[in-house]
Amino acid sequence: MFLHLFFCFSVIICFAGISVDGQCSGKRCGECIVSGPNCLWCKQKNYNETRCAVEATLRSNGCSSGDIVRHPVASITKIKDAPLQDGGVGVEPIQLQPQEVKIRLVPNKLFRWTFKYRVAENFPVDIYFLVDPSYTMRNLRTQLANLADDIGTSIRNLTTDFRFGYGTSMDKVTLPYTHTTPEYLQNPCPGDSSLTCAPPHSFLHRLNLTNNVQAFREAVRATQTTANRDKTEGLLDGVMQVAVCGDKIGWRNKARRMLIYASDVDYHFAGDGKLAGIVRPHDLQCHLAPEGQNMKYTHDTILDYPSIGQIRKAITDNNINVIFVIDDREGYKNYYVKLNPDIPGSFTEELSTDATNILSIIRTTYEKLRGTVNFVNEAFQNIDTQYWSACGGRVSQTDQRSTCSNISVGAPILFEFRMTLNINKCPDNINERTVRSSIHPEGLEDRLDVNVEYICDCDCQAPGQAVENSTDCNKQGRLECGVCHCNDGWSGDKCDCDISKTQEETCGQTTDGVNYIICSNVGECQCGKCVCPADYTGDYCECYNKGCGGYIGTGELCNGNGLCQCSNCVCNEGYNGTTCDCPTSTDACTNNNGTICSDRGQCVCGKCVCDDNNYRGDQCQECPTCPGQCKANQDCAECVGFKQGKLSEFDCAAQCSHVSTEAVLPVENITKCQFFDDEGCQIEFTYEYDEEFKLKVVVKDTKTCPPGPPDATTLALGVSGAIFLVGLLLLLIWKLLTSCLDGMEYKKFATEINDPKWGFVS
Repeated sequence: MFLHLFFCFSVIICFAGISVDGQCSGKRCGECIVSGPNCLWCKQKNYNETRCAVEATLRSNGCSSGDIVRHPVASITKIKDAPLQDGGVGVEPIQLQPQEVKIRLVPNKLFRWTFKYRVAENFPVDIYFLVDPSYTMRNLRTQLANLADDIGTSIRNLTTDFRFGYGTSMDKVTLPYTHTTPEYLQNPCPGDSSLTCAPPHSFLHRLNLTNNVQAFREAVRATQTTANRDKTEGLLDGVMQVAVCGDKIGWRNKARRMLIYASDVDYHFAGDGKLAGIVRPHDLQCHLAPEGQNMKYTHDTILDYPSIGQIRKAITDNNINVIFVIDDREGYKNYYVKLNPDIPGSFTEELSTDATNILSIIRTTYEKLRGTVNFVNEAFQNIDTQYWSACGGRVSQTDQRSTCSNISVGAPILFEFRMTLNINKCPDNINERTVRSSIHPEGLEDRLDVNVEYICDCDCQAPGQAVENSTDCNKQGRLECGVCHCNDGWSGDKCDCDISKTQEETCGQTTDGVNYIICSNVGECQCGKCVCPADYTGDYCECYNKGCGGYIGTGELCNGNGLCQCSNCVCNEGYNGTTCDCPTSTDACTNNNGTICSDRGQCVCGKCVCDDNNYRGDQCQECPTCPGQCKANQDCAECVGFKQGKLSEFDCAAQCSHVSTEAVLPVENITKCQFFDDEGCQIEFTYEYDEEFKLKVVVKDTKTCPPGPPDATTLALGVSGAIFLVGLLLLLIWKLLTSCLDGMEYKKFATEINDPKWGFVS
């Protein structure tokens, strides 16, 4: 019985192992380890067994422990991790920690990490009041002006860093929303003689955000009542401009932004503009222009009213909390209550008839906003995310939630962020394996930037360890985790077989596209590659490493000044040229005064090539036909060398002390000159500069003169003798010819005499 149970247990274990190994698959390490929780990879070189298997199988097949690649582990790196701090004068509050992280995620595995949020003391707040300037809302404007100091004091008890801004919004100044007669445009309240109204407007920005409460009070008191024609009003045009004109409104980047929207009627939205022929959709751009001390919305008759979706985008993109403060005497509050789900971070509050509760509304909504945090994040591609927190309570109260309420100032709240990368196959493009997003509290500019990198590959697949076009893979593949992954058209464990082309294509060269020379006719094509004999190299055995020039004269290839590689000389330092016969040194071209080729030529291969054909010599120092010292020293050469010429004896001694005579002129480092004197004789001399750069002239003590005129007697005798000899020669020729002819005649005569026919008688 025991043996039977042992046998059954062994079979079960065996089949279990087969099942585990059976689910491990993948041609690459990354594919392998994702295929199963127990699947590992062997990166050992020259390992001939299945590389993707469970650890026991890999070990039994001879894979060393150090070459077994295990599952990577997700990790988080905090890039920016400034501590939480309160705000104050010159101090920027930090409510979110850390501020930036980098996370490496393993596919299909849950990863958890935490961040902290704390409501900072003295966190900046910007409050903008967008008020309906109609007659029925006059109580609110009065209370805002009267309670300005009280509102400031109330907010100061919550934060010392606050600012107020102010603007009014009515409706588009065009029919059918507003009367457009000139009288109405001057005073839209003609029915009440006791009331003078301001000209109608769509939106007027009257006061930039400021901490000057007195300026706020004066701006509110300066507001005159205005009116429109229809019941519904166009405050959404004002909301859009307040949201998108941040630089003109004065919103601060690091501040809680509150927009107090005060009205007692409903609103126009996208599509209503068609009644006035305005069909162009709103562009979500700022269109404010100065008008007196205010800024006016200029596109009210050009662009349609914004849609609710556009308002939502503008509000969320700019992190603004909208508080709809509605006088509900005519029952319009519910219109705005319905907007709250569509506009994140918005509230609707009811304004009392006398508007005295505006102070409590502002304080209550601010406390509510400050004490509530709702975390949102931009979408992480392919990643499921969850927020978990106890909202400051016990750990046991931790639950899935992104919102915490009733948060106390200064009390840190810990959030756990859970991420799961859901992919079945990693992107082939490495650049597609990264995702960037951010986490932030709704309505605030605080950001936690999250950079995610997919761990789709093993470490040995990373660019730092994997080798592209590795020599182990015949330079035709990527050596990755011990395995060659061949480029297209190549195969084999070492990527040494070209399978995409014929022998002619892989090993052949052609000049006409028809006839191919395989391996230059000296090697053999094996597996798409030329195998070359000794002294031949190159892809086609085209390089004969003993085919370089420079052998004649020196007995060595490349003149002994370089190496022969592929029939080309690779010269040693100090030499160049096709046969390394050209020294790069300019020593031989440098004359005594240190100039190269006397500044009259180029030093090429250690020899001067003169720029002007008139110059010659090893350093282009000679110019027989050039003017200059040759011309200047001709008179001295005549008077010193031959006591002749234009100079007197006195002038010669005074001007020609640098001139001497020699039987043989010097030949080294000199310039040679020659000229003809008045008698036609050639006089030669040289000049040079000594070490002190003084001129030295040497004249050859003999000159070459042409022969004198010929002697008349000799010439006559010569001519006569020539004529005599010619006549004598002609006479001898005549005598010889006549002798030959006489001999021939005589011979003919003798022959005829001896002929028997002369004695025959008929």
